[in-house]
Amino acid sequence: MEYKLDLGYRVNIKKIRRLYKLMGLQTLYVKPKTTIKDKTNYVYSYLLKNLKINCADQVWQTDITYIPMFRGFMYMAAIIDIHSR
Repeated sequence: MEYKLDLGYRVNIKKIRRLYKLMGLQTLYVKPKTTIKDKTNYVYSYLLKNLKINCADQVWQTDITYIPMFRGFMYMAAIIDIHSR
């Protein structure tokens, strides 16, 4: 995709991105803070190491996933039964 500037130069988006990076320009928006670790929180060890999971509704697991969107981002949460998945 090419853009025509007022001066008559034809440039593509790669050149514009490179020039923005060279000048130190960047867009301002809220970025996700998914990897910031709180030093005061306790890190729990894996408690199910020696547990035999042999029936449904015995152990549940959660997962939170970061999904980038066109404007911003969202989080998707899933709750899974370990036995039946």
